Amino acid sequence: MEMQRGSVLFQRAIRSRLALAGLAVAITVPAAAGVAHAGRSATPAAVATHHRLFAVVKADGTLVRSFPAAGVTSTRAGNGRYTVTFPQNVSTCAWVATIGEGALVTPVAGQIAVFGNGMNVLVDSSDSSGLLSDRAFHLVVICPS
Repeated sequence: MEMQRGSVLFQRAIRSRLALAGLAVAITVPAAAGVAHAGRSATPAAVATHHRLFAVVKADGTLVRSFPAAGVTSTRAGNGRYTVTFPQNVSTCAWVATIGEGALVTPVAGQIAVFGNGMNVLVDSSDSSGLLSDRAFHLVVICPS
C-alpha cells in the first residue's frame, strides 16, 4: 500500500522516524495546506508561498536524492563535516537536519548541527560523545518567497 502525503500512515511513519532520531513532533495537516481531506477539496490559493529544498546525504558525502533534482551537490569536507550546495541563496532560510540513512534502517546515534551561508548549508555531525563523526543525514531547507 502506497502512503499518501497527509495520510495517517504517512504521519505515523514520519513520527516513527523522528522518534528514532530523538525528536518529538506533532504533525497537523490543515486543509489550507493544499492537501485534500475526505469530503473537502484542497485550497492551494490559501497556501503561503515559500521554497522547500531538501537533500539526503550518505555518511561519505554522496548525495542520495534532493529537491530540486538538479543543481544540488554535497561534499564531505572532513570527518563529520559536510557542505550541501543549493542552486539559490539559503542564508535567510530555516535549516533542519536529522541523522538518518536514505533507506529504512535504524540510524546510528549522534548529534547534528547546521549553518547556512550563501548557497551552502554546512552540516556537522558527531557521535553521542560529541566527537565529529561521519553520519548520513536528511536536510530540509525552507525559504521565504
